[in-house]
Amino acid sequence: STGRAAAFGIPRNLVEVPLGPELGRFKEPLNHLYRFGVSRPELFPGGRDAGATALKQGISRLLGLRLDYYALVDLAGFEDQDIFAH
Repeated sequence: STGRAAAFGIPRNLVEVPLGPELGRFKEPLNHLYRFGVSRPELFPGGRDAGATALKQGISRLLGLRLDYYALVDLAGFEDQDIFAH
């Protein structure tokens, strides 16, 4: 009813995500952008988590939407194979 997106998904293997005039396009798959942002925080100022800021900026430019929030999900629990044993 507001005309705004509430939630959406982006393919994690998407390439050529625009990062802006200074940085150009991210040549690796989108799921590598978080780690790139963490490794180069000086390129993505303005947030507590440079990886999340990189993703928000890239996806915002890609879709032409302002992103106010994000959800970061840690899937480390899936590394434990015993959770599927039951």
